[in-house]
Amino acid sequence: MKKVQRLLITSLVCTLALLPVMENQVFIRQFTPIAKASETDIRNTTETTKVKGTLKAAPNVAEVTDYLTLEAAMKNSAITEIEIMNDINFSNYTTGSAAEQNLTIPTRSLTIDGNGHTVDFRSRGYLMTFGSTPVNVIVKDIYMFGRNYWGPLRLSGTAKKSAQLTYENVTYTGAQLTCSYEADVNIVGDVVNSSVNSYVSPFDGLTYITLGNQVNLEVTNINFLENSHYVGSTENATVI
Repeated sequence: MKKVQRLLITSLVCTLALLPVMENQVFIRQFTPIAKASETDIRNTTETTKVKGTLKAAPNVAEVTDYLTLEAAMKNSAITEIEIMNDINFSNYTTGSAAEQNLTIPTRSLTIDGNGHTVDFRSRGYLMTFGSTPVNVIVKDIYMFGRNYWGPLRLSGTAKKSAQLTYENVTYTGAQLTCSYEADVNIVGDVVNSSVNSYVSPFDGLTYITLGNQVNLEVTNINFLENSHYVGSTENATVI
């Protein structure tokens, strides 16, 4: 079966233009007018105190170095900021079938700062059910891989309650980045989202099958903030 690749490139101007169509490819540049948001609209404003060069951090900050400490931080309701200090591989999920392994985590505003590191989530997916709480979740400065068609992180709750899910300078390769219908999704900086049916993990060089044929994002509201750039591609599915 031929693979159908669709590429969505999104920028901030004020019109919509279709670029020339080539065989088996669709190029769309979308210009979405959006009011400029202040930094406090999308960022976690929790004050933290970290000591340079040590593992000491404020009680609400977790500095994680492997999948066990990352998982512990995701499950800890007191943690509102996760600092990823190493490349992390969920090596407990092997090359078998691409089954989803989902875990519900406590509801709270949360920032996950990859600090430029890579995380292969494999089958793991985290679900935050926010109800009517206006949570603010940020994923930033990270390279991610994943097999789960819900994505590595998703939000679910009551629509129109101002729950925010922000991706800032994120590169993702895997099934679907997120399925978060009730949250507003924000794109900040450069986001590259490749929905593929398999990928080669940078950790072991092995090929991992994903829960494939997925769209980039299953969301209701998406905001492309000023100067953001979004590049999305899929195999046998639409982009959004």
